[in-house]
Amino acid sequence: MKHYLILFVICISLVLIWFSKGLIFAGGEEGMPFYNLELTYRNYSYVWKDAEGGISNYSDILRVPSFYILQKLSSIGLSSVLIQGTFFLALMLIGTFSVFFLLQETVVKGALKVTKDTPSYKDISLIGSIFYLLNPFAMTQVWGRGLYMQYYPFALIPLFLLLFILALKTRNLIFVSLALVSSFILAGSYGHLSYVISLWGIIFAYLIYFCINNKSKEERTFSVKIFLLFVVGWIFTNLWWIMPFSSSINTFAQNYSDIEHSLGTLIGNSREIPLNGVLRLMHNGFVYKWKIYGESYLNLFFKLISWFIPIISLFALRSCKNIKSLNFYLVLFLITLFISLGSNPPLGWLFIILFKAIPQMVLYRNPFEKIGILLTIAYAPLFAVGLVELSKFISNKLKKSLDFLRITHISNLFILISMILIFGIHAWPMWKGVFAGGYVTNVWINVPKYYKQANNWLNEETGEFNLIHFPLAPGDGMKFIWPNYFQGVVPYDFLFDRPSISKNTFFNKIYYNVLLERFGKLEKGAFGPDPDISNSQLKTKDLYEGLQKLNVRYILLHKDVDPVIGNLGDYRLYEEILKKEENITKIINFGEIDIYEVTPPEKVDLIFTSQGKVDFEKINPTEYVATLKGVKKDDKLVLLTLYDPNWSLYVNGMVAADHNRYFSWANSWTLDKLGDYSVTIKYKPQENVQKGFRISIFLLSLLLFTTFIYRWKERSDKLPKNV
Repeated sequence: MKHYLILFVICISLVLIWFSKGLIFAGGEEGMPFYNLELTYRNYSYVWKDAEGGISNYSDILRVPSFYILQKLSSIGLSSVLIQGTFFLALMLIGTFSVFFLLQETVVKGALKVTKDTPSYKDISLIGSIFYLLNPFAMTQVWGRGLYMQYYPFALIPLFLLLFILALKTRNLIFVSLALVSSFILAGSYGHLSYVISLWGIIFAYLIYFCINNKSKEERTFSVKIFLLFVVGWIFTNLWWIMPFSSSINTFAQNYSDIEHSLGTLIGNSREIPLNGVLRLMHNGFVYKWKIYGESYLNLFFKLISWFIPIISLFALRSCKNIKSLNFYLVLFLITLFISLGSNPPLGWLFIILFKAIPQMVLYRNPFEKIGILLTIAYAPLFAVGLVELSKFISNKLKKSLDFLRITHISNLFILISMILIFGIHAWPMWKGVFAGGYVTNVWINVPKYYKQANNWLNEETGEFNLIHFPLAPGDGMKFIWPNYFQGVVPYDFLFDRPSISKNTFFNKIYYNVLLERFGKLEKGAFGPDPDISNSQLKTKDLYEGLQKLNVRYILLHKDVDPVIGNLGDYRLYEEILKKEENITKIINFGEIDIYEVTPPEKVDLIFTSQGKVDFEKINPTEYVATLKGVKKDDKLVLLTLYDPNWSLYVNGMVAADHNRYFSWANSWTLDKLGDYSVTIKYKPQENVQKGFRISIFLLSLLLFTTFIYRWKERSDKLPKNV
C-alpha cells in the first residue's frame, strides 16, 4: 500500500504542477485538441475531415473511444484544463502502475524466492515504475514531444503485456477481456504502425520466453492458444479502424515508397542518437544541440548523473542467473538498443541492410522515438535490480566503517540518494513543467476570447462554406503572439467549427500551391514533389474567382501571428491586397481578427450542377443527400472537396462510374439520368468504420458477458453444496 501511495503522489504532483496556472497544454504537431473537445471529437469521428479542402483522416479516428469519454466530461461543464489534466493523470497512472505490477509478476516474485532475507528486493517494482515515468526518454520523447501517439502507448504497451502474462499464469479469461477493452479505449496507441509492431513484438517475445522456460507440452500449447486468442480478439476489437485503413494501405505505402529518401531521414535522425546517448536514454539533439532546457545538461554534474543509468543497470547482470526473468528483459534491451541506434555504430551497417531489404523497416526512420518505449520497459527492471545490487555491494563495503548503521539503512540511503539524483535533479524539467518545449517554446496556452466570438458569429451564417486564413502559411507551422503564445502546427481546425484552408501539406498542393504562388510564398519542394499547376483552373485574374472555386465565403485576417515563425509575413501586406480586390469586403472585426466576405456575382455552393439546380443536406463530412432539378444532357454534379477516388455518387443505389476532377482539384460526376431526382454522395471508407464499430462493440459485449458468466460459474462451483 505504501508503494501505491508513493506512485500516486508522484503522478498527481506532476500533473498539479503542470496545470497549476490553469492553462491548456498545446502546440507542436498536435495543435490544441483540448480547446474545444466537442469540435475535436467531431473532427476525429470520421475518416474524412472537411479541413484544408478535405483530407482522409485514418489516424485521428483511433482517438474516438477516448475522446468520446472526454467530450462527455466537457458536455457536463468540466473545464478543458481539468479534463486534460485528468487525461494526463490517467495515462501516467496506467503506465506506471502497469510497470509496477509487471515487475511484481516477472521479477520481484522470482527474486524473493532466492533472496527472501533482502527487504530491498521488495522495492524493485517501485524503483522500476518510477524509472519508467521519469527517465530521460520519457521526459524528452514521450511527454516532451507533446505527441498523443506517444502518450497512448506509454500506457497501453506495459498494460497489455501485464494482462497477457497474467492470462498465461492464471488461465483466467478476465485478463483477456481487460486487455481487449484497454486496446479499444487506448486505440490512439496505433497512430503509427510501428507501435502496432512494438505491441505485438513484445507480446510474441514473451511468448517465446515462456515456451522456452516451460518444458511442459500442455503449458506451451495453452500459451499458444492464449496468444492466438489475444491476436484474434484484438483484430476483431479493432476492426473499426483496421478495415478503413486496409482500404487505404496503397496510399499509405506511397508515403514510404522512396527508400532513398527514407534512408536519408534515418541517417539524419540517427546522428542525434549515438550510442552514448541511447545508453543514457538521452536525445542529444533535444538536450545538447538545441538546448531546449538551457545549459544545465551541458554541466559535468548532470552528465555524470546521466551515466548512472547504464552503470547501475550493469549490476543487474549479477542477478540474471537467480532471477531468470531478467534474461527476457536483457534480450529485449539488446534488441531494442540495436533498433534505437539506427545507422549508428557498432551495428549500423546491419541495420541499413535490413532497412533496405525489409519494407516494414521504413517505419523506423526515427528509430529511437518509435522503439524507445520498449527500450524503457526493458531498462526498468535492469535499472531497478541493478540499483538494489549496487546498494548491497556498497553497504557491504561500508559496514565496517559505519558499524553504527545497519546494512539495510546504508542500502536504503544509497537507493534514496540515487533516486533523488536521477528522478529528481536530473529530471528537473518534469518537476518545473517545462518538459515540453523547455525554455525554447511555450506549450501552456490561453486562447483569447475573440476567437470564440468570431467562431460564434461564423456559426450563425447559413450554408456550407470554407474559411481561408491570412497570412497564408507556406508550411504547416506558425506562432500566435498571445500573452501565453501558441507555437506549432496551424491550429484553425481546432478553433473554428467551419472548415478552414490554412496550411501547406503533401495532399493539398494541387490547390494550395496556386494560392502560395499568387502571394509570392511558394517554396518549391516543401512536403515532397510539387504537382504541375501551370494550367490550373484556380489561376484566375481576380482573387475572388479562385476563392469561389474553393468554396471560400469568408477570409479571416489574423493580426496576432508572428510574421517570422513559419515565414507567414506581415499581415499588413495582405490587408493592402484585400483593399484592392473586387468582390471582397471587410464586414466585421473581433479583437485581432478582421473578417472579409467574398461576394462573387454568381454563387457557387459546396455541391452544384453545371446546368441545373441542387438542394442538399449534409449528413456528416462523409455523406450528403442532394435533390437535383432540371438535369440536362452532359450535366455534371460537383462536390467542392479535394478529389479522392473513394468518393462515390449513388443514383438509384447504383454507383456512378464517371468520376473526375473539377476546377483541377475537386470531385465531379457526369449525370446520365435527366430530369429531377435525388442522389447520395458518400465517402466509402466510412462504411467500413461503421461496420467495424458494430463488430467490435458486439465482440466486446459478448466477451464481457462470457467473462461474467465464467466468473459467476466459477464462484458458484466454490460455494458449499447442500446435501
